[in-house]
Amino acid sequence: MQKIKKIKAVSMAKIFGVMYGIIGLIIGAIITLMTATRMFVLSSNDAMAVLFFGLGAIVMLPVVYGAFGFLGGLIGAWIYNLTARLTGGLEIEIE
Repeated sequence: MQKIKKIKAVSMAKIFGVMYGIIGLIIGAIITLMTATRMFVLSSNDAMAVLFFGLGAIVMLPVVYGAFGFLGGLIGAWIYNLTARLTGGLEIEIE
């Protein structure tokens, strides 16, 4: 058995930031596709607003999700390190 006694907080934060950024990109792409299909139904004035919202989603969601993922990873590693000191760490079996 091996034990994980400490996690480097910035390392975990970077991984979480990238993972959540990718999730944000996927969700942003879905929102963009949904708004693009809706654009064909609306009048030309409303269609531009919907298109702007859809393109904003594919740009902003990865940034926002990535930032919150980074922060969540940083806090998560900090909490893990505190609890690992009390409990001895997470035991894993590797082969």
